Amino acid sequence: MTTTQQTPGETAAAAPQIDGSPKPYRVVVWGTGNLGRAALRELMRRPEIEVVAVLGHNPSRHGTDAGESILGGAKIGVPVTTDKDDIYTMRDVDCILHMATVTPDMTDDVVRLLESGKNVISSAGFHNPAYHGEEFVARLEKACTSGNSSLCGNGLHPNLMFERLTLASTALTSRVEHISFAEYADCSAIGPEGEGILRRVGLGATPEVLQAALAENPIEDSWLAQYYVESLHFVLNKIYGISPAEMTTSIDVDWDLATADMDTNVMKVHKGEVMAIRNTYKAHVDGVLRGTMDQYYYLGEQACPLDERVGQTTHIAIVQGDPTSYQMRFDAGGSLRPSVEREDDSTAAAAYICVMPIIQAVPKVTSSPAGIIMPEEFTYAASDLHSLAPILN
Repeated sequence: MTTTQQTPGETAAAAPQIDGSPKPYRVVVWGTGNLGRAALRELMRRPEIEVVAVLGHNPSRHGTDAGESILGGAKIGVPVTTDKDDIYTMRDVDCILHMATVTPDMTDDVVRLLESGKNVISSAGFHNPAYHGEEFVARLEKACTSGNSSLCGNGLHPNLMFERLTLASTALTSRVEHISFAEYADCSAIGPEGEGILRRVGLGATPEVLQAALAENPIEDSWLAQYYVESLHFVLNKIYGISPAEMTTSIDVDWDLATADMDTNVMKVHKGEVMAIRNTYKAHVDGVLRGTMDQYYYLGEQACPLDERVGQTTHIAIVQGDPTSYQMRFDAGGSLRPSVEREDDSTAAAAYICVMPIIQAVPKVTSSPAGIIMPEEFTYAASDLHSLAPILN
């Protein structure tokens, strides 16, 4: 049992106290990619959070200090391990911030974490477990019950931008005829360490190589596709009350090619190679197109498909309804007032906005009864994360 967890069915308790002051939430950062590093930087600025360990994957980092080996700065007193068993067996941990690469076998890791009594907030999935069937849900719920722990899929998208903000906005109309959502992500902001992941999604490939890869491994069969389809189903289920079987989906992939050689922050792209790629997910209910989701990944301003580019990440939601229709656009960039403390921080703003909802979910997840937590409630930029616990429970 974790230090802030109660037994199933209990009312959520206030934040634990030490000498009259709220006890820091003890967390582990699982993953050292773009999001993991951004989360670690932000967590180290939060006195109400204590980072007790980081799980990395590079063997050379095992046993090092995360400040030096992950953030490239001074020691921060947080050890790095590359052995998952070190995390499974660790005691007195309130929450795991699970920021792994989206893969089918990540569920095994999450189940073991839950069974070991650790709450989990994942950016890599579990936003709508019901989409994957009763057996999948039962396995997760059994793990939560066994470890008296909670699981929450969270993040910018999926979760905050579509399942919460866009869905909540449908209160502006009476009936929804079609809902579309598009994410435009400038992947050049990730940095060189993200090149491998971006090449796997098709950036930097020639059209021939990309077409061959899609023929051999159809995107419909990929776990990454299911990551977004489950998000689409969550919203359409709320609006139309449909089961996964009542929603049929199709996925289209298209791309733009570089007209000249490009040297971006993350990778080099030669003329004739893919500089921007779009995955379009279409969902039909009773033969009618009800939901569309576009995922745009592009490399730098010159590859941006938008007429006007503002910031590093843009989300556009369009709701066609009766009696009203509307469009919302969200552009995210760096702080309007850069502070001295961030002058040596090259972390992309796009990474920070992805991890903020995850960090702000820690009070909710650690104080909830055991089980799966769905994305139906809001957090906000609280000056003290402890203040979110009584509001969200």
